[in-house]
Order: sequence, then C-alpha cells, then structure tokens
Amino acid sequence: MNANILFPLATIALLIGGIADNAFSAPEQEQDYQGIRYACAGVSEESRGDPRWQHYPAKFVFAASGGDYLGDVTVTVGKVMGGTLFEAHCQSPWMLVDLPPGQYRVDAVAKQSHRQSFSFAVGGSGQTERVVRFPDITS
Repeated sequence: MNANILFPLATIALLIGGIADNAFSAPEQEQDYQGIRYACAGVSEESRGDPRWQHYPAKFVFAASGGDYLGDVTVTVGKVMGGTLFEAHCQSPWMLVDLPPGQYRVDAVAKQSHRQSFSFAVGGSGQTERVVRFPDITS
C-alpha cells in the first residue's frame, strides 16, 4: 500500500480505538430532571474517585449477564403506589440519583428492549447501590 493511504487508515484506527476506550469515561455532568439531580458516570479510575458521586443516595450500576459494564439504559423511578418521579437515559454504566428517603419502584430498560423492574429503598444516610444485571444481554 502506498503511504498516502496508510496514514489516513492509521489515523482512523487510532480514533476508533480511542472512542472504544473512552466509551464509559466521557466527562460526567450533573443534570436535573424536574428538580431531582442525577448524573451518569463512567467507571474509569478518575470517575470512581470523584467525591461528587458519594453524595447521591441512590446508585445504579448496569451490567450484562457476564458482569461486564453496560450503557444505553433508560431508568424510570416511581413511587410504589404509582406515578413517575424521575426518568433519564444513560450511555454510561453508572447512574447516580438524588432521591429522598423512601420506597420506590424502578424500571430499567437496556438497549431499548431488555427490562428489569425492582423495588428500591433509599435510607436517610449513606448511599444505596443496586447492580442491575440484564441476564439476556451477553457481554
């Protein structure tokens, strides 16, 4: 191959590799849904050590059947008796939500069609973490 073709191909390969490596480590931003703060976060060492995430009472960690981290998840949180309090989509495998203490019903939908529903309790102090595994999505 001639050098005029190799250079652009090598550049594209490096860019694609960088995108794949950074898929779950994009800059995290705190956001708001109808007065409820939340953040989608990656699992890079920098993100895991970010002190902002410790202050969120609810943490959802999304995983495929084999345990690999999973992004592209929509989460809806409602009161046990019905009604939606919160809804957001995350491309990252962590979702942190500033929910007040209480009992909730959570629906998580991965890749637009794989659903997990469960009850979730937030206490008055600390952080409650729930790993949401999607058994029908393989790594």
